[in-house]
Parts: sequence; structure tokens; C-alpha cells
Amino acid sequence: MASLHERTDLAAETVSQAMRASPAVAVAAPTLLGADLNSFVLILTAVYILLQIGFLLHRWVRMSRSKRPSESAE
Repeated sequence: MASLHERTDLAAETVSQAMRASPAVAVAAPTLLGADLNSFVLILTAVYILLQIGFLLHRWVRMSRSKRPSESAE
């Protein structure tokens, strides 16, 4: 049975190798799925912008609700 130290070393090595491979996987995955890198970047940019719009709208709604006078104060 492996000691805790050996398992920790194995986990750290696995994470290290996965991080080294991630840029290659990020470039190869869209190509294998039939999209070129430009299309993939365009899609990710559109998703990012939509998330930012959603966050901004959510923040505006929260701010407008906090500025309203509460009904219990009347």
C-alpha cells in the first residue's frame, strides 16, 4: 500500500502533466470537432460577452432594488 507522501507526489505529478498538456488540447479539440481556431475564439468571445452582460444586468437589478424605499418603512 502506497504511503500518503507517495500518493501526494503522484497527484502533484498528474496535475503537472495535465497542465502541460492543456494548451495543446485547447488548440486541438476544436479542430477535431470541425471548427478552426478562429471560430473557436469567436464563440468563446461571444459567450464571455453574454456572461458579462448577464452579470451587469443582474447587478443593476440588485442596485435598483436596494435603492427603493422599503414598504415596511411607511
